[in-house]
Amino acid sequence: MATVRARTQTATQSTGRFISCYIDLDPSNTYGVFLMYSNDYGVTWSAPVTIQTGVATTTFYIVNDSLDRLWIYYSKIVGGAIKLFYKTTIDLGVTLSAEVEVV
Repeated sequence: MATVRARTQTATQSTGRFISCYIDLDPSNTYGVFLMYSNDYGVTWSAPVTIQTGVATTTFYIVNDSLDRLWIYYSKIVGGAIKLFYKTTIDLGVTLSAEVEVV
């Protein structure tokens, strides 16, 4: 599997944890959004966590709110149209909210 790591975005949580979200090719060779984190100022990083596969574009956004909840926005093709969605996580992707379409 090729690695593209396009459009990396980072955030820092109140604990000092670094978060890196990025677009890469998933196992089916389509784009996906992935997350990695570091608890030691970037010396070591977690294994990648899959946030969403089959995204439509390499454009996505992350927001870390005051409660250290991470909001991940991305687009997908649905019924021939590109639509915007988001998921949230409070535990770095171990559990993810249901996908929500932004209308």
